[in-house]
Amino acid sequence: MSSDTSKRIEKVEVIEKDIASALESAGLVVGELAKDAPSQAFYEQHTKNFLHLVQNIEIGLSEQISYLGRVSSSTVCGNTPRLAEQKSSHGQACLRQAQQSLEERLAAVQGKVAKFDCDSVDMSALTTSHPVNGSGKLEGTPMELS
Repeated sequence: MSSDTSKRIEKVEVIEKDIASALESAGLVVGELAKDAPSQAFYEQHTKNFLHLVQNIEIGLSEQISYLGRVSSSTVCGNTPRLAEQKSSHGQACLRQAQQSLEERLAAVQGKVAKFDCDSVDMSALTTSHPVNGSGKLEGTPMELS
């Protein structure tokens, strides 16, 4: 096996590990949000980790697809780049769906926590630097959220 091929395989293995880690982070966040009193610091940290991993996965997959496109354009088989792009698009769609689900659960828990806080605490005296806006969508890139 050539050195270039070995490096490509190692990069794909890193992407695979990042996908597993992203799913683990998402699971930890969902598990924490399911608790009656979720730890905001815990789920924020794992949400940031999830978003960072998703960004790394997208970059890694794009690099692999670009490489496959270059390699296959010099071969007889013209369907390989299209097939790789379709698989990548499907993978990215699955990651976006997981991210959306995580954001929806986060917004629901924050609404539950805000309702509890409103009933028992004078909210006008509190300030927050939470990275989620009123619609429940995360703002900024993973690096900005850190």
